[in-house]
Amino acid sequence: MIGLELTQTGLLSERETRADRRRAFMRRQFDAAATPSQTKFDLLFGVALPIVCFYFDPFVFRGFGGGSSDGLLESFQAFTYIIAALEIVTLLLWLVARGRLGEWATAAGGVLLAGALFCCAVGLVLLPFSLIGLLLLIGTLGFTPFLTGFVYLRNGARAARLARNGLSWRANFVGSLVVGAALAFGLAALGHVGVSRFVSASVEGVLAGRELSASSSRALRAVGWLADAEFDRLAWDYNGERDPARRERLASAYRELTAEDLETRLRRLAD
Repeated sequence: MIGLELTQTGLLSERETRADRRRAFMRRQFDAAATPSQTKFDLLFGVALPIVCFYFDPFVFRGFGGGSSDGLLESFQAFTYIIAALEIVTLLLWLVARGRLGEWATAAGGVLLAGALFCCAVGLVLLPFSLIGLLLLIGTLGFTPFLTGFVYLRNGARAARLARNGLSWRANFVGSLVVGAALAFGLAALGHVGVSRFVSASVEGVLAGRELSASSSRALRAVGWLADAEFDRLAWDYNGERDPARRERLASAYRELTAEDLETRLRRLAD
């Protein structure tokens, strides 16, 4: 009987020890001071891997394999790319400056917390595809938004704690989230609308036979990749055109704006 009680006591003690270790591990993830391992993790999953995922994006924000099918979230391509750029720059700034940001820590923390929310939302949308994709191994990349979201949450929480404005940490956290969401989502929405309208209007001008100015062409080449589906309108119009002169003009404009051969693009769209 005594032996049984000792065994049960030992098992309970072991469980409590494991639970304490888990709690201590989670506390360390949000300590004010980051460890070298945490910084490496943050750079990998908060900067490097998101860029890799965008570059090799198979179907999320671009058509599958560059083909004719729309990407799952292609309508939000510019919005997402702008938010991603803002989050990566803010994270790098925070990791470099940390305690030297002063009152700007609130804004930096808010942007990162907003990024955490956005990443989790994208991760939930992709979750069914990620689970299916696990059979092909590539599905593991679909879980990147959750890891990236954790990186932004951890650093956003640290920045909110650091903010020196006389408020409690909880008030700083909530206030930072509100300010950051308004800043990040507002800038991304303005950028998305502006880029979409500019590219759409420019493509309409080309289709109507108007020549683009040199400055407009440079601007399109700079931002057109944020709304590259708009340029497919040139390809489809070219495909249905019978006038050789107009076909040549459309092909020339497409090549100038995208650095890609229009016939090659049409073959990919037809696949």
